[in-house]
Amino acid sequence: MAVAAIDSNNKRPSFSSTGNTVEVAAPGVSVLSTYLNNKYVSMSGTSMSAPFVTGDLALLKQANPGLSPNQLRAKLNENVIDLGISGKDSWYGYGLIQAPRGQTSTVTQPISTIPTNTQPVTTQPVVSQPVTTQPSKLGTRTVVSTNKAYYLAGDIIYIKAKVTDTSGKAIQGAAVKFSITSPKGVVTIYKGMTDRSGEAFFGILTYRITGKGTYKVLAETTYSSYMTSSSNTAFQIY
Repeated sequence: MAVAAIDSNNKRPSFSSTGNTVEVAAPGVSVLSTYLNNKYVSMSGTSMSAPFVTGDLALLKQANPGLSPNQLRAKLNENVIDLGISGKDSWYGYGLIQAPRGQTSTVTQPISTIPTNTQPVTTQPVVSQPVTTQPSKLGTRTVVSTNKAYYLAGDIIYIKAKVTDTSGKAIQGAAVKFSITSPKGVVTIYKGMTDRSGEAFFGILTYRITGKGTYKVLAETTYSSYMTSSSNTAFQIY
């Protein structure tokens, strides 16, 4: 299965493969990954995209153990977000893969039973009682942090957002947008999705030529049927 890479804006980077064999796309730019000497670094390449697809297929297999490999492959291609030209194309294939979400079933309970005889049933009028409605949207809480407040040029900066509901329960699958503003006012956007612990995180590899000064971080969270929330912090490079 040929896999294409996309960046945080769902755009194809210049290094990504193209052609009719490209089947799906997955994140492949500035992906936090394990590295030598017990480190984590931000890396780019279709080699970073392929593990996303492998993990997605593993989740599909776990949720659908009876499906054959071809059926799992078809289900993977069905649950994508179409990018680029409508339909399958040579840049993104069928589109951006999506991790399968848990499904819930609804059990309908009978409101009344039908009598076994054919005698008419006398019904009593229903008196409407006032119903207290809940707000249409629940709240989220976002807390963004870095592993240190000060860095030397060349260090790796780790940024994490923790997302919970108003009761403190972790929210999985929330979209987090990170906006990093440099001392010169240049804004760089990173996007992530919270895991089962309600966390989204990534690493930024700096260099000796990286600009010195204070960097501002803004994390904004969106989640279906929930109100958005945001949080900010800052770090310095010297």
